[in-house]
Amino acid sequence: MSSQRGRIFKTATGYGYYFSVTVNGQRQQYKKQKFATKNEAEKALTKALSLIDGGRLTSAGKQTVEQFFVSWLIDYERSGRVKQTTLASTTQHVTKYIVPRLGKIQLTKLTTSTLSKFYGDLLHDGRRKPNQVAGKGLSPKTVRNIHLTLAQALKDAVRWQLLPTNPASTVDLPRYDRPALTVFDDQQTGQFLQHLENTNDQFAALWRLAFVTGMRRGELAGLRWSDVDLVSGRVTVAQTRTIANDKVITSTPKTAAGSRHISIDAATVTALANLKNKQEAAAELLGRWATDLVAASLDGHAMHPKALLRYFQKAVKAAGLPKLRLHDARHTGATSALQNGTALHVVAGRIGHADVSTTLNIYAHYLPSADKLAADTIGSVLDQAQKVAKGSKKVAADMELGEQDNTVKPYNPINTDTTTSEKPKNSGSPGART
Repeated sequence: MSSQRGRIFKTATGYGYYFSVTVNGQRQQYKKQKFATKNEAEKALTKALSLIDGGRLTSAGKQTVEQFFVSWLIDYERSGRVKQTTLASTTQHVTKYIVPRLGKIQLTKLTTSTLSKFYGDLLHDGRRKPNQVAGKGLSPKTVRNIHLTLAQALKDAVRWQLLPTNPASTVDLPRYDRPALTVFDDQQTGQFLQHLENTNDQFAALWRLAFVTGMRRGELAGLRWSDVDLVSGRVTVAQTRTIANDKVITSTPKTAAGSRHISIDAATVTALANLKNKQEAAAELLGRWATDLVAASLDGHAMHPKALLRYFQKAVKAAGLPKLRLHDARHTGATSALQNGTALHVVAGRIGHADVSTTLNIYAHYLPSADKLAADTIGSVLDQAQKVAKGSKKVAADMELGEQDNTVKPYNPINTDTTTSEKPKNSGSPGART
């Protein structure tokens, strides 16, 4: 509990404010000046005292990074601006990496070089437990994600007047090169689908749906039968089931683009209809069914997202194909669509990208064949247009010749055959022939 008091004072150049506060038994003083008017100083004092109440003012208590993040996480959760999944990952960044390694440092002494060393340590042994001597390093992508959490929190610290600048805004991040995609070609996808049919795989409809729609694992795990329209041949992505902090979290898609309607082909409709019939038969046999999710076990319970991955990889291995993640089925569907001439913006919409440039950045390597198809298509159109133009030109030439044959030509005395034609009469004009 803290108590505070404050006052406004006049200086030679304007106004300032002063207050003292007791935090954890220690008396702290805070003073700021150079305000142009008394009203500005009063407003600043009121804001500073409100920050004291939230434990956010650096000078009030000399708070550490740990103290700041404890308060920040509470505000972050109460803000209502983040989804549960994002909150879970952010909390993990704070509690597992930031606080254990930076928590004892005073917030005002957190510098760009301190953060740079912190990121380097994470790359070297970020998986090290508190009592471990050494451990494996985190991936550059994970370190960059932790940086995003730090940068956002310290941005708020600047906004709350806890820091003059954000030290995370100028730190050099580890280089991250997007790994090469692992996908099936069309022949391998066909082989996999045939294996599913031959073995009567219980999740064949889900695996086909992943290839056709490019849905993410969490979207497949969260798909409900109420989101499937077998009549119109369309599925709606309206909820997800993902893992955060080892817990399954049901939520809505993170972005507006993630919430989408996707058309499906007739064979996928049939596969889903067969799966629904099997589940209804099982429910009747069991006398109950615990979930409306499409991804359900044969006893009527929702499938854990990790279990979906295990079943998928087991099926891939049984089909005699190279190892593939369930997320790679999404990539396979997208690359196949692009290589077979589907427009980039259509693919982006189906897989839930808000920006076509994201789709292009991920799948650019797989566009040459689609680009060749586009070139052939455009070339064919141009060739046809040229043929039409050539035909039109020939018709015009023939018409012109016809018109010339039917035209009365002017009399030419030089070329006239005098043996069969009259000789020209003397016109009497100067220089006329005689």
